[in-house]
Amino acid sequence: MKVRLSHIHQRGNTFYFRLIIPEDLRIHFGGKREISKSLRTIDPFAAFAQACELRDRYKRQFHAFRHGSTIPPEQCIPSDFLMPLNIAQLKPVAEAPLLSVVLHELLQSKPCKKTSISARKAAIRLLIEWQGDLPVDLYTRKMLLEFRDKGLLRLPPNFYKINRYVGRPIRSIAEECDAQPMKPATVNHKLGHINTVFNYAVKYGYLDINPVVDLTLPLEKAPSKERDSYSVDQLQRIVNLLAVQTASGGDLRHQRFWITLCCLYTGARLNEIAQLSVSDLFEVDGIPCFNITTEGEVAKSLKNARSRRLIPVHPTLVELGLLRYHKQRITDASDPARNSLWHGVRDHGEGNWGRRMSRWFNDRFRPKFLTEEELACHKSGKRNYCFHSLRHTWITFAQNQAKMSPRIEMRLTGHADAFISDEHARYGKDMHPSVMLEELVKLDYGLDLSKLRGRY
Repeated sequence: MKVRLSHIHQRGNTFYFRLIIPEDLRIHFGGKREISKSLRTIDPFAAFAQACELRDRYKRQFHAFRHGSTIPPEQCIPSDFLMPLNIAQLKPVAEAPLLSVVLHELLQSKPCKKTSISARKAAIRLLIEWQGDLPVDLYTRKMLLEFRDKGLLRLPPNFYKINRYVGRPIRSIAEECDAQPMKPATVNHKLGHINTVFNYAVKYGYLDINPVVDLTLPLEKAPSKERDSYSVDQLQRIVNLLAVQTASGGDLRHQRFWITLCCLYTGARLNEIAQLSVSDLFEVDGIPCFNITTEGEVAKSLKNARSRRLIPVHPTLVELGLLRYHKQRITDASDPARNSLWHGVRDHGEGNWGRRMSRWFNDRFRPKFLTEEELACHKSGKRNYCFHSLRHTWITFAQNQAKMSPRIEMRLTGHADAFISDEHARYGKDMHPSVMLEELVKLDYGLDLSKLRGRY
C-alpha cells in the first residue's frame, strides 16, 4: 500500500515542503499562492517529520493573522525551521557545502571531457576569486550580476597568462584594465559552466533556485552567421594555393594537403579528421570509409555521442590519391592503431589533435588566399573566415547544391537526427556507407583540381 505524504513533493532525489496559502492571507506573503521550501533531505521519514513541523507552524501563523496579529510573517517562523524534530533517529540538516565542494562533487559524479573539466574549473575559479568561496546557497542573483557586468565584461581574455596581471586580485584588474575585454560569447561560455554547477546544487537540494538562470548575454549574430562559408571563388583560391604551398617542404605538407581536403569533402570537424589513425581508414563492402571514433590505442575525443560514425570517402579524394597515400602510410607505420594517418600530427593534450593545423591555416594560410578586401572584412568582424568555415561550406553546398537528404546530411556531419526520436533511433541500425555515398557523390563544388592531380 502506497502512503501519500501530505504537503511533500519530490524533485529529483530531494523532498520539498508545499502548502497552499489561504486566499485572504496571501497579502501577508507578498501575494504568493503557496509556500514551497526545500527540506534538504532525501529521507522520506525525515521529510515527513519536518513537513509536519512546518505545517503546524504555518497554521499557527495563519491563525495569528486572522486574529489581528501584526507580527511579520518571517518572525512567526523560527530561523531554524528546517531543523527536524528532536527524534533520535533523525539527523540535523547540514549546512550547504562550499561552491568548491559542489564543483568537486559534480566532476566526480558526472564524467565529461577533459576540456570541459578545465573550463568548469576555470569559470568557478573566477567566481571564487571575485566573490569568495561561500556556501553555495549564499550566492545571490545580485552577486552574479555584479560578477558578470563588473567582472567578466571588463576582464581581458587569458589575463592569467599576461605577466603584468600575475598575482593581482581580479577586482583590481577589472577596474583598471583598458585592454579589449572578453567577447560576449566567451562570457556566455563561462556563465554556462557556472550554471551547470548551480544546476547540480539545485538538483541535489543544496539550494532552491539557481541564481545564474537567464544571465547569458544576447549575441548580435545569429548562429548561422558565427562562421562564414567560403564561396566557389574562395575555394578555388584555397585549392590553387594549397597546391603551391604543399609542392615541396617537409612532412608537414602532407598533413596540410590531406586534412584540408578531407575536411572540405567530408564536412567533418577538424579534430575528427586530424586524430585519425592509419587503421581508421578501411573498406566496408568495397567502400573506403573514415572511422570517426574514440576507440583505439591513442587518446581521442569527440564532441558528443552522435559524432561516432563511419563516413564514406568522397570519390574526389580517391581520385586525388588518398588511398595510395594511405597504402604508403601502412607500409611506414609500425603499428597502424597507434600511428597517425597524417605525417607530423600529434596530440597537444586532452585529445586536441588539430591545434597545429588550425594555427597554420588561420595564421599563415588564410592571409594568402583571402583578398585584401575580404581580409579587412574579417579583421573588422563583418566576416568570420577560419578553418571551421570549411565545415560550414560543406553543409551549405549539401543543402543548396547537392540537395542532400537532411537525415543523411546530419549523419555525415555527426549531428543529432532531428527527424526521429531517441526511442525510434534505438531500434534502427546505423546507415550503411553505400546509402550515404549515394548522397555524398552529389556534392560538387565545381572546382578545377588539375593542379592537385598527380601529386599522390
